[in-house]
Amino acid sequence: MATTPESEFRELDRRTNDGIDVRLLWNSHTNRVSVTVKDERSGESFEFEIDSADALAGFHHPFAHAQPARPPGAMLAWLAGGHGEADDIDARAGKRQ
Repeated sequence: MATTPESEFRELDRRTNDGIDVRLLWNSHTNRVSVTVKDERSGESFEFEIDSADALAGFHHPFAHAQPARPPGAMLAWLAGGHGEADDIDARAGKRQ
């Protein structure tokens, strides 16, 4: 598996809320956009590529746009506690299955 030098990535936006860090990144080598999500408390994280036309929506609603439809365990518990998009995730997951 080839690695991509960090210098090829440009951070377009970043936000942190209640220990969840979300970054919108552009890869200058591939011209692709991705969203990374990290739970600072549990250490869980995930990343997904997204079409540039949907990049801002993916950045603002990463749990709804990520594949698979469900985020990692601790992040799902955080959402279920009323902190985010849990209802939206359930609605989209039903549409994808």
